[in-house]
Amino acid sequence: MLATEHGALTNSLWRELLDYLPVPALLFRIGDNDHARLMFANREIENVLGYTPGEYVLESESEGRVQKELNRLVDRIAELSHSDAKNGAQHCELTSKVGALVAFGFSYRIFRSKSANNHFIVVTLDAAGKAGNRQRGAGGSADIKSLDDEFIDGSEVMQGAMNKAWFIATQPVHGWIMGEQGTGRTTVALRISRMIEARAGDITVFHCKGGNRPDTSEWKVAPGSRIAIIILDNADSLRSSDFDVIKNCIDGWTAGGISVKVLVTAPETPERMHATGHLPESWIYGMTFNTVLLPPLRQRGPDIREIASSFTKKAAALLGIREPVWDTAAEEQLRRHTWPGNITELKTRTGRALLTAKSRAVRLVLNDEIKEDKTSRPESAGQEPFEIIPFDEMSAKYLRQVLNHTGGKIYGKDGAAALLKLKPTTLQSKLIRLGVKYTDAVVRE
Repeated sequence: MLATEHGALTNSLWRELLDYLPVPALLFRIGDNDHARLMFANREIENVLGYTPGEYVLESESEGRVQKELNRLVDRIAELSHSDAKNGAQHCELTSKVGALVAFGFSYRIFRSKSANNHFIVVTLDAAGKAGNRQRGAGGSADIKSLDDEFIDGSEVMQGAMNKAWFIATQPVHGWIMGEQGTGRTTVALRISRMIEARAGDITVFHCKGGNRPDTSEWKVAPGSRIAIIILDNADSLRSSDFDVIKNCIDGWTAGGISVKVLVTAPETPERMHATGHLPESWIYGMTFNTVLLPPLRQRGPDIREIASSFTKKAAALLGIREPVWDTAAEEQLRRHTWPGNITELKTRTGRALLTAKSRAVRLVLNDEIKEDKTSRPESAGQEPFEIIPFDEMSAKYLRQVLNHTGGKIYGKDGAAALLKLKPTTLQSKLIRLGVKYTDAVVRE
């Protein structure tokens, strides 16, 4: 009784002490066989990895990605504890709850308990941002290697969708991912597969893209992999016979001891596809699907501004210019527009806004939002409709216009490089990459 109470007090004290630390912290106990076991994690773990402390400890107890990563961390500490390795790099990579790989610097302290014949290791992690189900590429020492850096789920509706995605990744069910065109159905399917890999380790993924006919004769599960994931993009374009072929493949793998997870992206429900003859009965009654309905962009209010900023930041880096600043009018247009093309439309429009901006302040021009006095501006009646073209093509077109303006001049105060606030060599590299031909008629000094 006394020993139990003492143990409870000790555990409670450890949790309280770790929670006082302002950084993520882990406590390992080294057993008699030199095996390290994670005993506690503090509350900051949830901020950087998305797991509650209890969830993370439980994940470390089961075979999977988390356990492997923590074993590597302890092995690295063992190396560093020797005098000839103290100058080695102190960094590690841990996987968040949604499957993002986060790089940390770390510090550690090894000590021995006076009340028990055990050694302990306290590890503190150096991360400058938050991960978990809200990780968006933290700054500082945290480097997020996610599948899609533009994936943002800060809005309540998107977080709800991702909670369902997490359920699919962790439970013996298949996933049916629905939503309008351009809402990120494929991105979510890939995220689910990444979550599964983070928990289970080696997996084999078969990705049938764009509704292409599946050739299952080439589908081979990698040696040592016990989990196969099948991603069917735009499954509404497949025929019923295609689904029959895939089902036969699934049944064969299952009989051989392979666990199979199917992730379908489609604009319609399984029941609707069955009613129209696309989906056979074996998929309706023989497989259990959980549905994730992705919200259209217009319902993701808090995310729109952040996604737009992510796009313009990357575009600015591509062009070699400073990151733009959104003005009040542009932000209002972002909020009020209905975004029928969802994220695809947002990416195109923000790229166009960046290319046509005359200063660091970005103005977003949406044709259906502009109110003009046509009596004072009759030329607007003949305005051409908005045209969506690839970003590189738009960049090349803009650079040609700049060169035409400077008469092909790149160097000098009135050259294209100076106008674009780029180094001449940087501009030349971009022109070559985009296939833009130019004539530099000015003699370089």
